[in-house]
Amino acid sequence: MTGRAGGLRTRIGRVAVAALCLGAFGCLAAGTASASVRHGGSSGTSFTITGAGKGTLKAGPYGLCLNNLVKQNGLTDVADLVGSISGFTKGVENWSLDVNEKKVGTFKLSGTPGLEPYAELIPSPKNLSQDLAVIGADTFYAKSGKVTLGAESGSISATMATLKGKSIVLVGKWTCK
Repeated sequence: MTGRAGGLRTRIGRVAVAALCLGAFGCLAAGTASASVRHGGSSGTSFTITGAGKGTLKAGPYGLCLNNLVKQNGLTDVADLVGSISGFTKGVENWSLDVNEKKVGTFKLSGTPGLEPYAELIPSPKNLSQDLAVIGADTFYAKSGKVTLGAESGSISATMATLKGKSIVLVGKWTCK
């Protein structure tokens, strides 16, 4: 599958891997020496949301910053972002920001699924039996803006929207140190 449906399937797999990693004393990260997998919250990770929803997301106690796959498949995953976005899913345990781009630097977000760079802000349910369609409805996809990727950090300033067209502006930064 490609596009957003494939992204949801990939995301579900990433959530399962992250849950297994967190529950099993950590993960063995394969990759280059500059790659990082960071467990635990980082004070350098924070996002502000404005627009159709408002809120602040910060690294939670089980925060995971995975950027060891950047050169393989372009994935940077900043997981366990805690906080809420007003007007959206109430049953959210945490949020994850996925960015896909295989190089470091500053890039314009085009909003085209499957083309790099690409970014998604994805909710994870408190109750795993919760309808995935409800959670999927509150996944935000980058429409425009910019993202900066470094070896162990990054930032984003982007307009993002759900499939139903509700838009937010996400501004923030993360560290994988």
